[in-house]
Amino acid sequence: MTKSAAAAWSTSTNGLYSQITGWIPDSTNYPGSSVSSDALLAPSAKANANLSASIVFSGASFTTMNVTLQLAVNNSAVITGTAKSVPAGSTATVTVSGAATLNANDKVTVLAATDSSLQAATVGTNTASYVRIS
Repeated sequence: MTKSAAAAWSTSTNGLYSQITGWIPDSTNYPGSSVSSDALLAPSAKANANLSASIVFSGASFTTMNVTLQLAVNNSAVITGTAKSVPAGSTATVTVSGAATLNANDKVTVLAATDSSLQAATVGTNTASYVRIS
């Protein structure tokens, strides 16, 4: 799934994970992909499915912050990435990947946490931002 043109996402979570919303199916590159409530639906059961997310963040106007991504299956965290610095007034791509066992129609979501409570990191419309199951 990729970020929708209609929904930017922004948060200043100060260490708490928050779900990134505003996703649409990437049916051009992944025919048959489905999204429900901002979650990518697993098309079938698969042991050790590779889950990955790559999100382009825009930094806050006056402070650099660290952003960490987490992938969840059916609202339970299964993979946590490594924090990456998002420079003030610039962009950075933050990634997370790993393996998890999925059942058909499991919901895969991506969450983010920042180390700031003062300014927000923003995810805007960008087809380079994605969540995938392979």
